[in-house]
Amino acid sequence: MRRKRNKALKPALAAAICLLAGFVWYSAGLYRDRVQARNALVSKDTAVTVTAATAGDRVESGGKTYRRNTYVKAVLCIGVDRRGEMKERTVPGSGGQADGIFLAAWDTARNTIRFLAIPRDTITRITLTDLSGNVLGKDEQHIALAYGYGDGREQSCRYLSEAVSELLGGLKMDGYAAMNITAISMLNDLVGGVEVTVDGTQRVLMGEQAEAFVRYRNIGVPQSALERTERQKQYIEGFSLAFREKAGGSDSFVPDVMDQLSPYVITNLGKDQCLDMALAFSSGENALGPQDLQTLPGTAVETDLYDEYYPDREAAQEMVLNLFYRVEK
Repeated sequence: MRRKRNKALKPALAAAICLLAGFVWYSAGLYRDRVQARNALVSKDTAVTVTAATAGDRVESGGKTYRRNTYVKAVLCIGVDRRGEMKERTVPGSGGQADGIFLAAWDTARNTIRFLAIPRDTITRITLTDLSGNVLGKDEQHIALAYGYGDGREQSCRYLSEAVSELLGGLKMDGYAAMNITAISMLNDLVGGVEVTVDGTQRVLMGEQAEAFVRYRNIGVPQSALERTERQKQYIEGFSLAFREKAGGSDSFVPDVMDQLSPYVITNLGKDQCLDMALAFSSGENALGPQDLQTLPGTAVETDLYDEYYPDREAAQEMVLNLFYRVEK
């Protein structure tokens, strides 16, 4: 009986070895594609190296001296493709990915907020871990995966924050807030629906319609994630108007919304900071417009398997300086 079992195992073992060899060969091919794509971008003079470090409070760039504006906070807003309450820690790979990445420039002096959208397929250095959470080092991967290598909670947010900071030349993050799928339709309906443009027609999204609008993408179409990012920006603009209207009619609206969303949010901001940021979002002098929702500049590339987005770091640095720094007199 044991001989028969061993004979039966041999084909399975051989198949497993073939699959492993195939995976390694295919992975090597993807790596070659990535290197070729990166080299092509370099040959086109697309900046892929930081031209001036922005890690410190004082930066020299373009013959000017910039100093970090301490009134403008960098808060990373993360949309996680995971459902249910975010109370439990998860093993790496099962806590979701960051499908929506928006860096908020919260001006606490002027009581305004602007956003920098970072495409999920942006290629940058992220932290890699094994299934036990042990750090294996860093490698250039899709930035959305940075969240997935963590514990689905604070560690995931830290890994993504570090990746965004490194992507933007060392810009220090002042906080983060991650919200998952369950909260989308809930938040949408709490403000009474959000008006957007669909195929040239104005529509008010309710419930699951809102989730579909901000999450759907056709994976069979190249760079569909970039098209989705544009829809997300439109949704944020429409949401800000609906949020302002609701918040203006009740002093308790914002605190009530925060309480209802808390099971589906991970943040290292204090409750008072969250409240102040929400109030800035709902009561700024000017309504949020397209000028307040920028996208990280870069070049989209398709490989045999994945879409990739290579940032133009020189142009990105200019955005960072405009959002978070001021020219020193």
